[in-house]
Amino acid sequence: MTLDRDLARLGRKLRRISNVELPRANARALNDSGARVRTRSVRGISAETKLKQKAVRKRYYLKRATAKKQTVRLTVYTRDVSAISQFTPARRRKLVPGRGTNRRGVTVAGRQISSAFIAEGKGNLQVFKRRGDRRLPIDSIKFPIQKPAVRITVRVAKRVMKSQYPRILERELKFRINKVASANA
Repeated sequence: MTLDRDLARLGRKLRRISNVELPRANARALNDSGARVRTRSVRGISAETKLKQKAVRKRYYLKRATAKKQTVRLTVYTRDVSAISQFTPARRRKLVPGRGTNRRGVTVAGRQISSAFIAEGKGNLQVFKRRGDRRLPIDSIKFPIQKPAVRITVRVAKRVMKSQYPRILERELKFRINKVASANA
């Protein structure tokens, strides 16, 4: 009698592991790996372009995996980063059109942009530069991140999924198997 009950209980535990805990562990490992890809990609792009991580991180969105939907989607918006976003909020509050420049132009993100100036454009302060010697046309200064974002994100995603995802999944499975095994032991 007790052997039959023990076998039935073990069967229930095994079914729970395969039907419930395995998808949950995989989703958790995928989400953890996706977060690592986002973090390392942001760091790499920031180091290469000398932009603040905060400005680059705003461009990354992670759609998380669930037990029923076993996919993680990392979306990167690769539009150019505005130069004014590289100023700290405290410095931005102090900026007044015509101020915040030096004799040669404006220094932003470790770059000296010659002949640049700060003015209001479309309701917000922007860093502008004239195309020629005339008053108009002017261009808003932006820093491109598309090429480094695509290159770095793909490289980091391959590396993380190859080297760290199996290790994270193994850790999650061990944790969940121990949890089910110790419950009602």
